[in-house]
Amino acid sequence: MMQLINKIKGWITMSEGNLFTVCATAVIITLIGSTSYYHVNESQAMSRNIENGIVKGVDPVAVRCAYSRENDNICVAYAVAKDHSNSPLPAKK
Repeated sequence: MMQLINKIKGWITMSEGNLFTVCATAVIITLIGSTSYYHVNESQAMSRNIENGIVKGVDPVAVRCAYSRENDNICVAYAVAKDHSNSPLPAKK
């Protein structure tokens, strides 16, 4: 029992260099974990919305492009190829 108490006291009285290393490692691991969690949840939400769009008759590529960034080549090509004849915007002359 005394050995355990001595080990705990040793952990509590860590030198400042070791304490900084432990804290920095904890922060880095937390950042990696939270970023991974965010991206996984984003992918799952997109997947559910694409499935809901298919059920409702919405084009899955249109749903995918709603989540994409402006430099997504698939969505740029989709927008160029899409027929805009029923668009509420006036046609270019």
